Amino acid sequence: KKMSDSSDDNSDNICALLSINRGGNKIKVQEFDKKKCKKKFAKREKKDSAVIMVKGGKVRGKHCHGGKKKVSFLIGTGFGRGYCDLGPLDNNGSKYQCFADDNDDNDPDSDASGDEEDDKFHLLRVSNGGTRLKDDEFGKKKAALKKFEKINAKGNMAILTKNDKIKEYTNPNGDEQKEMQLCALIGIAYGKGRLEDLGPLEEDGPLGILEDGAA
Repeated sequence: KKMSDSSDDNSDNICALLSINRGGNKIKVQEFDKKKCKKKFAKREKKDSAVIMVKGGKVRGKHCHGGKKKVSFLIGTGFGRGYCDLGPLDNNGSKYQCFADDNDDNDPDSDASGDEEDDKFHLLRVSNGGTRLKDDEFGKKKAALKKFEKINAKGNMAILTKNDKIKEYTNPNGDEQKEMQLCALIGIAYGKGRLEDLGPLEEDGPLGILEDGAA
């Protein structure tokens, strides 16, 4: 899936806009000064595109527009790129909440090397009753799959990635909150540069949010 980047360095007060165009074939990540970012957000909102605006490392519910799964993916992408926190995804009372709020920053507990160009398996998952994100790294397929199956048996959301693809993911079985969690996890991996193919979010996938008219 194509992601385009652009930036405007005329100001130190940078905001970022993450959006999915209505056709679903392009994910945009753009940086602007605060004034321009607000205007661009309002324009995308008026067009009913899925869009979020991040500012100062934060994303707020009033700066999110679109279906719950799309917004979850976009916030995950911003989180994975280091642009923002999870914001409304773990704020009590938010219509976009899909993670439990433990009053923490929810940075993933990571055993990963930080080298996104490696040939290892990465298991990104939800743990501790939805309050924590875990990011584990495996050199061997057998160990990665064994851990994945344990998580799958518990019904927790997880994705296993390698070589820019999702190798395995847990099935949310129609549960809206788990679908949003899965979208966020895929967004985080995408934001970290681990994915080119978005698996179940692609046009013909079971969640299929990246298509024209998808919620």
